[in-house]
Amino acid sequence: MTEPSSHSISHALPKPTRTLTEDDDEPPSSGTSSSTSHGDQVTDLGDKERALWIVPLAALLGFGTEQAAARTSASVGGLLNATLGNVVEMIIGGVGLQKCALELVQSSLLGGLLSNLLLVLGMAFLVGPAEQEFHPMVAQVNSSLMMAAVAAMVVPAILNGYLEERLPQGEELGILLELSRVLSYSVSLDLAANNTPQLYFQFFSHKHFYVDGESHRNDSCDSETLPSPP
Repeated sequence: MTEPSSHSISHALPKPTRTLTEDDDEPPSSGTSSSTSHGDQVTDLGDKERALWIVPLAALLGFGTEQAAARTSASVGGLLNATLGNVVEMIIGGVGLQKCALELVQSSLLGGLLSNLLLVLGMAFLVGPAEQEFHPMVAQVNSSLMMAAVAAMVVPAILNGYLEERLPQGEELGILLELSRVLSYSVSLDLAANNTPQLYFQFFSHKHFYVDGESHRNDSCDSETLPSPP
C-alpha cells in the first residue's frame, strides 16, 4: 500500500483564509467599492425610471376618465374626474406614509396643489378669451373651499412653530407628536366634511351651474318667453 504524497495532501486540504482584525489597516479592495457604487447607480436609475413611468400612466388614466365622461352624464363625468384624477397622488401618498417618506408625500401634495392652482388657472386665463363668464355662486363656493384647504395646511405649521419655542426642553417632541396626530385627524375630518356638501352642490342640487352654456340657454329662453312691454 503506497502512502499519499505530500503534494497531493496539500492540494486536498482547504487553503487557509486570512481574516481581517481591528489591527489591520489595509483598506478594502477597489473592486468591492466599485461594485457598491455601481449598485447604487443602478438603484438610482431604477427609481428614476419608475418615477418616469408614472407620467404616461397618469395620461392614460386621464384619457380613460374623459372617455367615460363622454359616454355618461356630466355629473358622472365630473365625479370620475374629481376622484380618479387624483388617484396617482393618493397612491404616492399612501405608499409614502407606509414607508415614512414624509418628504415625498409633502412634495407630491405641493406639486399637485401648485399645478392645479397656478398652472391650470394660468393656462385657462391664457387660452380663454379676454372676458370670461362664470357664475358668481360657483366662484364663491370654490373660493371658500380653497381658503379652507389653505387654512388646513397653514394652521398646523404655524402652531408647530409657535409651540416649539415655548415648550420645555426634552418634552417638546412627545407633545408635538401627540398634538400633531390629533390635529391631523381633525383637519382631515374637517376637509372631508367640507367636500361632501360641495359634491352634492356640484353634482345634484346645482349641477346646472357647472354645465357649459346651459345657464345662458335658460336665460335666453326665459327672455324669449317673457311678454314684451306695451
